[in-house]
Amino acid sequence: MNITTWISRLDPYPFISLDLVVSFLASYTAPVIMMSQNRQDTKIRSETHTDYLINLKTEEEIRVILDNLDAQNNAIQLIYQKLSSIEDSIKN
Repeated sequence: MNITTWISRLDPYPFISLDLVVSFLASYTAPVIMMSQNRQDTKIRSETHTDYLINLKTEEEIRVILDNLDAQNNAIQLIYQKLSSIEDSIKN
């Protein structure tokens, strides 16, 4: 707009005023953007911590289930051995 006006140019070619306005806008928007990013980072850290706690609890539950399955396998093996010994005694 400044270039197209032939009658009165508000800001000659190096556009010092325009540069000043843009610098001013950047100087007060940068802290606002950084504050927003800090809030987002805090939110993400909180979610990450919650996910970590959920993963720990899930790992503990899986460990309990695997221990239970091992106990069941041992019990089935013991039952199989006893049945085999009973079967052998009946055959003899």
